[in-house]
Amino acid sequence: MINLLQKYKGLRMLFLGGVISSVGDYLYDIALTLLVYDITGTIDSIAVMWISKGALRIFIQYFAGILTDKYNRRNIIAITNFLSVPCALIFLMISKETVWVAYIGTFLLQSLNDIDMCSEVAILPELVEKNDIAKANTLFFTAENIMMFISLALSGFLYKYIGADILFIINAVSFFLSGIFFMFIEYNHNSVNCEKQKLVLFDKGAIHEILRNHSCLIIILISLLFSALSRLYDVYNIDIADKILHIGSEGMIYFRYAMAVGSILVPIAIKLYKGKDIVKQYLLISFIIAVLFIFIPFSKYVALTLIIIGVMALMLAIQGVYVQTIIQQQVDNHYLGRVFASYKILLTLASLITVAVIPIINKCFSVNTVFASVGVIIAAVCFLIYCIDKYKSSVVVE
Repeated sequence: MINLLQKYKGLRMLFLGGVISSVGDYLYDIALTLLVYDITGTIDSIAVMWISKGALRIFIQYFAGILTDKYNRRNIIAITNFLSVPCALIFLMISKETVWVAYIGTFLLQSLNDIDMCSEVAILPELVEKNDIAKANTLFFTAENIMMFISLALSGFLYKYIGADILFIINAVSFFLSGIFFMFIEYNHNSVNCEKQKLVLFDKGAIHEILRNHSCLIIILISLLFSALSRLYDVYNIDIADKILHIGSEGMIYFRYAMAVGSILVPIAIKLYKGKDIVKQYLLISFIIAVLFIFIPFSKYVALTLIIIGVMALMLAIQGVYVQTIIQQQVDNHYLGRVFASYKILLTLASLITVAVIPIINKCFSVNTVFASVGVIIAAVCFLIYCIDKYKSSVVVE
């Protein structure tokens, strides 16, 4: 996969900028989560932070799709990274009396990230040949997780001995450096005739592109369920580390290590198993993740919990490669920005609904009950879709 960077200069600049940016993102995410939790002492504040990430995101994502399909994608990526620099520095103002700053800053950075990611996903198929898209995505996922592994060591040390501010500053610097690399992407922008859009929640052309493809539709529907699962994990993992495993709130860093280690193995896993039906592979992986999710809060041993999280992270990373590759390969490039934006809007809705009810769920049910219930539901849905899809395939053959 490394030879792709030598083959495509545009991909190389996109890769370098993305890797640098990902380091800052991981440092910022860990610093902000720990800081808010340590200040407030409750996971409810973490849930509110996730809600602030989703506030008004639907409108941002909608416009991100239109901007991506209409204007120079390279310039959009670079500009959003430069604009993220002052937004990243807002977090230096956080204190016990100004926790609200975290929510505003989170929303601003997340909004810019939505625009950035939409353009990055759309520009990649224009920088490489179609047969190399899957390899390029795997390369990006692997590099990001290696950077996450490195960032975890830095974040734990810097947060404990220097404080959160240094991590926020590093994040701001990473955005600036990434913007410079993105500006050097060799990219010939072909102005897409993006028809005038009415301000509706979903773009009809984008929805048609999704509905016409059976595989794409199934994977997106399953992704909605996993968006809810991911938010539950993001909110509860620090509570599991602190109150179930009794290793303190910093224990979430060990969870991140386990996820990084598992995700790094993605290229090996994909290379060893090359099934013909990508949808069946996706459903099988999704079923395994749901089952693993059930056992996370029931484990009383740190080592066992880390193993479960590591395997789950590997499966989630493979999921990500499959989803992004299918969208990039099977969607008309003229609609790619809007299709990806519509996909992200749906995921945001699922996340918002999940996070909004977490404070209520947290008061009524134990973490064990929540994880078990959600895991069983998702596993059942994956199994049902698999059976229906297999039945339809057999009918067609007959």
